[in-house]
Amino acid sequence: MFPDLQYCIPVEATSVHFLRLPDEFYQEILKRISSSKSRIVFAALYLGTGQKEQQIVSRLQTACSENAELEISFLLDYFRGTRGEPNNSSTSILKPLLENKNVQVSLFHTPEMRGLLKFLLPGRLNEIIGVQHMKFFIFDDSIIISGANLSDQYFDNRQDRYMVVEDCPRLADFFHSISTIMSKHSMQLDKFGKLNFFGSASIHPFTGSNEEIQKSIKTEIFELFDKCKGNVNNLTNDTFIYPFLQMGVFDIKQEVRFLRNLFNKEENIKEINLITAYFNLCDEYADWMLQKRPFLNMLNQLKLMLFLKGISLFQIGFSSPIMIIRNKSKEVAKDKKDEKVYQLWEFLDRPDNWGMKELSLSRRPGRSWTADELRLKSNSDLHKLWYVLLKERNMLLTMREAYKIRHMELPNPERIDRVKESMDNIEVVVHERNDAYLKLETGKSASPPRRKITSFAGFTYEVSANEYYGQPEVTGVKKEYEVPMLDDKAYLFQKLWKEKEHLKEQIRLQDEYLLEDPDRSENPELLRGLRRHFDRVEDLPEQVVARRRKEKLNIDKIQEEKAI
Repeated sequence: MFPDLQYCIPVEATSVHFLRLPDEFYQEILKRISSSKSRIVFAALYLGTGQKEQQIVSRLQTACSENAELEISFLLDYFRGTRGEPNNSSTSILKPLLENKNVQVSLFHTPEMRGLLKFLLPGRLNEIIGVQHMKFFIFDDSIIISGANLSDQYFDNRQDRYMVVEDCPRLADFFHSISTIMSKHSMQLDKFGKLNFFGSASIHPFTGSNEEIQKSIKTEIFELFDKCKGNVNNLTNDTFIYPFLQMGVFDIKQEVRFLRNLFNKEENIKEINLITAYFNLCDEYADWMLQKRPFLNMLNQLKLMLFLKGISLFQIGFSSPIMIIRNKSKEVAKDKKDEKVYQLWEFLDRPDNWGMKELSLSRRPGRSWTADELRLKSNSDLHKLWYVLLKERNMLLTMREAYKIRHMELPNPERIDRVKESMDNIEVVVHERNDAYLKLETGKSASPPRRKITSFAGFTYEVSANEYYGQPEVTGVKKEYEVPMLDDKAYLFQKLWKEKEHLKEQIRLQDEYLLEDPDRSENPELLRGLRRHFDRVEDLPEQVVARRRKEKLNIDKIQEEKAI
């Protein structure tokens, strides 16, 4: 179908199968570690540090002790693999394995990250420049090709793709050669936990010439393809595997070329099935799909998953991919007048949003989790969801600060509010459950106990109990003075004082209203000074006192006349 591809490997259809669940992926790795005889190769972004990852390392140590001829190699990303050093990183968990002479741990350092850029960019942010992201696992002549990393999230909750190709030495050798080339240009971990460069390549990953590194890797990759291309003889099989690479840093763009050929084919392709863990197509891919093939056949209901089952990207508030594709569809429809393009809109967005140039905040896709939805989830799911939302909130806040530095606005800023609202709703649901449980077991509420406090001036109010880290003598936090009991006069004084304060506030608001009235200068009734407050009679002006005495005399005189 694509004769211009450099390498095609025929395989038996029965030797290819797919794993369904994350736990199957984990168990398959453990099983194949125990059964491997000659080589084990792990290529991934990183290796986690949880219990399941430790079990993998323990199984590898056992395999090394039982088989001295077994060779084990890891190819990880430098920045992701060293995150959490010295005690909670991929390098720390793999260090005990290096006591065996047949174990190699390589960490690829992207040549683009060097100099001032490497010095200024903090952890995590330095990974946006470029990472080693290949994920394949070789066991003798069998290989697992996946999108999953070696961490507990991918072993427990995070669904991915897992293709197993059994007994295919040609494919296993090819991927092993790719790993070897990248390892030659990578930092090597020694048994003391130190990273050194003593690969067969003479160019240091981040102090040597960037151009020479790129040229060296590109040359070796193309030489590998030329070497393997002559081995394609048997084309009688019913299944073929086309391995191709995408390494933009080294100007290796076989994936782009393959997809360009795919979407430019003139054959009557009736259906395109797009399988991806993240629906974030780049502009070039979106243009090809929408312009050359104006239909996208998908399931009617699709749940994009993030970290755990049942968590939809739309519910968490990710709308950028939807907005990008929707806008692309609108542009193509405007140019081509092709109604079939709207089928992509129909999948991604509501019909009343079609054709709109910009959506208001209330109409944008995505929403927060409601309390009613969260009440249906288990405590374990709520805990995991809280962790996901916490990471998402931190990422969005970091992105917002980065945009501020560049004097730009964060796209879809409402995502921050939706994440916060979801986290607040989780707290509400958790408090409800704790409150119900404690009332059932102890008869007390989960809310902090409240008590009445009366200050020295006689003011009484309720406060919640607070938790302190130490004694008042140590922390310097003193308890409020508490009067055990007050008589009726004290409570009457409090009531009158509150009424007086309320009256002052009302008068202040009225004065502000009069000052802001635009007709104040034209209306004589509004021309007056602001009212003043006097706490003592002695402070009143004389004319006010005289007027009040006169009014009181008149009132007394009227009352005497009525009495007569």
